[in-house]
Amino acid sequence: ARPIGNEQLTAMIVGNLADVARVQGDHARAGALYASALEQYRALGDPRSAALALQGLGSIALQAGRMDEAARQLHEGLAISWASANRRDLATYMGYIAELWLARGQAEAAVRLCAALLAYRAQANMPMALLDQRQHDATLAAARALLAPPAFDAAWAAGSVTALERLIEQALQG
Repeated sequence: ARPIGNEQLTAMIVGNLADVARVQGDHARAGALYASALEQYRALGDPRSAALALQGLGSIALQAGRMDEAARQLHEGLAISWASANRRDLATYMGYIAELWLARGQAEAAVRLCAALLAYRAQANMPMALLDQRQHDATLAAARALLAPPAFDAAWAAGSVTALERLIEQALQG
């Protein structure tokens, strides 16, 4: 992006272009744009926006099967969101953490997290955005395919009564 005299606006536009590229499936372009936006947000001292760029980078790494990279980016962004107590960002991050746990073979943990996340959103009157809903549904469908029905149901029941904050702390520990 060409400088326009307002670095915050420029960084935001770059981040938005990254979002568009990711939704359109152009992950290489999205990754480059998120990396640029992240650098700009860090230079501006804007941790919330930096966390959103990390979320985008983590999502791309996750979809590409680069689990260690995804975990690093998602955990860094989650820690920033946790420190700022941004509930909406935390909820979105935890959807990615559930997807990461599932990809790492932790299907029961992913189901518990999805159940806790759904309960958290209901309590906070925070409906899921369409992309978050698709991710949630896909994670649950994949977990359901991996787990026997009793194991899935037990994980769902346990997650439904688990405070999301507890699972966030667990995610931050690695």
